[in-house]
Amino acid sequence: MATLKLATFPSDKSGQLLLGKVKDALANLTGIRGGATGVYVGAPTKLDRARDMLKPNYRIVWQQCTLEFDPDERGAEATPGTSNLRVGPFFLSGDTSVMDMEKVILHEYLHLVIDIGWSATEAEHGQINHIIRDNLSYPGPPNPANPAEE
Repeated sequence: MATLKLATFPSDKSGQLLLGKVKDALANLTGIRGGATGVYVGAPTKLDRARDMLKPNYRIVWQQCTLEFDPDERGAEATPGTSNLRVGPFFLSGDTSVMDMEKVILHEYLHLVIDIGWSATEAEHGQINHIIRDNLSYPGPPNPANPAEE
């Protein structure tokens, strides 16, 4: 069950607006509202292990994930070997949509579970973008934090 760390989001208007978008994005991805606890039990429902080339334990990895706001993170990050997804101030602008947050969460989560090996090369981003754009049929740039990455 992924846990949204509610208290890490800024308490001002833009921080709470972003938190609302993240909650809605997580509900859209998992089919479950996290409520006051911020717990999202199921892994993103539209992912398919074989089609998307995911590790066999991708659902277990989701259960270990935390998602938090990090004021020192420029965009979004999931460091290999951890289960911590972080979003930063880039997303505080009113331009960020719920769908953008869905794609960002998926992008960072896929870094943890894609089964082609972690690498700093574009190969991993190519597969992640393929999953988001083609397999899941999201419109627009697959990574709103870095639209040029397509």
